[in-house]
Amino acid sequence: MLHYKRKISYLKGTFNNNFLELRYRQGSFRNDLDVNRLAFFLIAVVSILFIQNDEVLLRDTFPLTRSIEIRSVFAVFSVCCILLLSRVNKFYHYDLIVAFWLVILICVLVFFDLSRPPEYQIYVLIDMLVIVGIYVLFVFGLRSQTLMAVGFTVVILGIVFWFKEFPNHVVVTIMIGFILSNILGFVLASRFHYLKRVDFFQRRELSQQAQRLNRAALRDPLTDLWNRRSYDDQILGMFDNFKRYQQPFSLVLIDIDFFKRVNDTYGHLDGDRVLKEFATLLKRSARPGDQVFRYGGEEFVMLLSNTTLTQAEIVSERVRKKLKQTHLLEKYPELNVSASFGVADVQGEDTNTRSIFHRADKALYIAKQSGRDQVVIAIDDD
Repeated sequence: MLHYKRKISYLKGTFNNNFLELRYRQGSFRNDLDVNRLAFFLIAVVSILFIQNDEVLLRDTFPLTRSIEIRSVFAVFSVCCILLLSRVNKFYHYDLIVAFWLVILICVLVFFDLSRPPEYQIYVLIDMLVIVGIYVLFVFGLRSQTLMAVGFTVVILGIVFWFKEFPNHVVVTIMIGFILSNILGFVLASRFHYLKRVDFFQRRELSQQAQRLNRAALRDPLTDLWNRRSYDDQILGMFDNFKRYQQPFSLVLIDIDFFKRVNDTYGHLDGDRVLKEFATLLKRSARPGDQVFRYGGEEFVMLLSNTTLTQAEIVSERVRKKLKQTHLLEKYPELNVSASFGVADVQGEDTNTRSIFHRADKALYIAKQSGRDQVVIAIDDD
């Protein structure tokens, strides 16, 4: 919990990190839309139902037709806000709509509070409930909510003091009630904001942890290349695209020549460094869209999308020549590393990815049997 307290301001109801707060607001405000739309609708309905109450209480001080007009306009305005919320896709637009609707609601309440007779004190309790509702139901920013609730409180207390003839003990009770309503609302809203952000942060951490675990499961820890499991997934996708859309691709199977001799001569630590440097060379040599995998041991695979067999041969030859010109380990200038390449492309008669790999593996075998350090393309599957 202390970990969260350092990231979330309880009094402000926001993340201390502005970027994190923006991510939270943009991702979470949609969850509040349904609640606010329902609240708008219910309050609009209640406002219409109060017309009968106005007929009894205000018939001597206020025309009923004016009450009907004001409440009807407010109800229509609420419906418009509901429709606007349905089209909102930015949280600051949501904040503006909710804040504007609350301002209009407060104006309507203040207007009718001024019109009601002093003996009708139940409206004070309704105003207190509205204050708590501003804090709890309309979650668009704790500071804005507090400012709006406190402003409404000040206006209502001004009406109580200057426009209503209440006994002193009733005035004190009303003041205490409004103060407690604000304290209760602020505490609930603060806790609500805090817990929502804790939940968001926990889900975000779990998502990032899952991504890291997924990446670790698909990456080779030594070379940071995609591993064999990732290769299986990627080639299946490319094979599916070929069958559906005839998008060609080629496979290059690469094996470092005499790698066991490197381990025996220079040790396994330097052998690992050779593998890492070779992987880096492959990544730098790959074109945009090409993918490089460590298949196992000293074997690597390149998947070349939208590439014919001839083009794949050119790419492989370029990599082979670049390797010949590169000293993978600077401290051993006498160490010259070479590799053999077997190249195959997808063909219409292929029924699975294994046949493509088999052709590339056969071409690689020929390259190694023919003296290594060369590129051999697969001609057929005989």
